[in-house]
Amino acid sequence: MRSKSAPMPDGPLPDAGSRGQSAGAARRLLTLAALGAVLLLCAVPRPYYIVKPGFALDAAELLPPGQSGSGKGSWLYTAIRVDDASAAEAAAAWLFKGSRVMEKRALLRGESEADYMAGMKLVMEASQADAAEAAYRLSGVSYLRIPEKAVVLEGGRLGRGAELAAGDLVAGRAGSPVKSLSGLAACLDAAAAGGGVIMELARGSRTIAVHVDMNRDELGAYAEGLKRLAAGKEPQAGTEAGTEAGTEAGTEAEKAPAANAAGAPTWGELRVIEDGETGLPLEWKEASAGGPSAGLMMALAVYDRLTAGDGTGGLKVAGTGTMSPDGSVGAVGGVAQKVAAAAAAGADLFLVPPQERREAEASALRLQTRMKIAAAATLEAAAEAVAAQAALREQSFFP
Repeated sequence: MRSKSAPMPDGPLPDAGSRGQSAGAARRLLTLAALGAVLLLCAVPRPYYIVKPGFALDAAELLPPGQSGSGKGSWLYTAIRVDDASAAEAAAAWLFKGSRVMEKRALLRGESEADYMAGMKLVMEASQADAAEAAYRLSGVSYLRIPEKAVVLEGGRLGRGAELAAGDLVAGRAGSPVKSLSGLAACLDAAAAGGGVIMELARGSRTIAVHVDMNRDELGAYAEGLKRLAAGKEPQAGTEAGTEAGTEAGTEAEKAPAANAAGAPTWGELRVIEDGETGLPLEWKEASAGGPSAGLMMALAVYDRLTAGDGTGGLKVAGTGTMSPDGSVGAVGGVAQKVAAAAAAGADLFLVPPQERREAEASALRLQTRMKIAAAATLEAAAEAVAAQAALREQSFFP
């Protein structure tokens, strides 16, 4: 019986074989359409990054096995995640989701993603050495620092025309190796009489030569700035142009060496930190991120191990911030996304550089998380903030 509400077409009804052929043809068309869509997406340029919350992992797990000061708590270093995006996807993410969007070429500065990421790994290694040294200084435990290479932490222009990139390693000058910031300063001093210098750099998978075009006075002034930095008399700039998976940015130009003009590179060192009591080097495991923003949490993890007791107070402590050997905390980027990663990991407290506290608090408010936010300008202040929060928690448990 035919339904009045669903009239059938005129002519004979298709048999089962015809229906099967039609269904097969439809499936083939859908498959071809899907394949075409994939090929179209692959052909569309994807010149942007969409920044998203990444992960929160325990910095203590980057340390070699040994007696750890941490009890039930943890020191969580946080990271962002970036996804490739076309112009349309980036616009949609920015307009409708309020996501942070970055242009690839502004971040990569002409480098390949592979070389950029390799550079960020080196910046992370320099940050680990700074974090360890800051922890040893604050704890009062003796240590020995052994420089290995001078490295660029934040790219910029050195003199007139020489563009340096984050992660550049100074290999040497005129065939002579350079193993430290003080060695680089000595090279610049020696070159001052000649009015210029050719530096050999290792950049990713390449070796390049750059001409540092400075006059005698400029070379001398820059060398003096590097000497102060090498001696620990100048806090390192709290900058990051990098990614765990992609990218971060922030700056504290006022902390750069006096010789560094705006837009000049920020310097650091790859070095080994040896324990003065055991004579053993602190050998870090490879982190799941790049850049220097985990410095604060790595320093807290080392400090906790060097001192008696449970530095976490049983809390899950997360945070972000660069760390200088003198214990200064520097600004980073992607704070809102890192707060989200920390909240998702169940952190009780999030530590942040003072200049980015408002951003962190606004993110926590949007997320409606119970995680507390605390600002810390130094490693010592960070440790005190953790102790204060742990005491408040204990009072709430034991009135």
